[in-house]
Amino acid sequence: MDPTVLEGLKDNIFADAWPAIEDPQKFPWHTNSHNKIDTWQINSSQALAIDVFGSLKMARSNNQILNALAQSIGLSKWVDDKCTKVFERI
Repeated sequence: MDPTVLEGLKDNIFADAWPAIEDPQKFPWHTNSHNKIDTWQINSSQALAIDVFGSLKMARSNNQILNALAQSIGLSKWVDDKCTKVFERI
């Protein structure tokens, strides 16, 4: 990966969410029609998803956060298994 692209990715993703990526060289980055990574762009939906779900994945209290969210929308509880499966995709 081009170092400039890697730096752009780091600049466009929350620092607390970045560790959720684990290996940026192997991560399935979104690409444009020219097969160039475009997640570094300010309007990247992939970067937004990583910001949200990566931050949740890395949060020490992610189950409590997700349980509170579930409760606020009328669900009884967020199930650990589902949480793990969501985070495996990040």
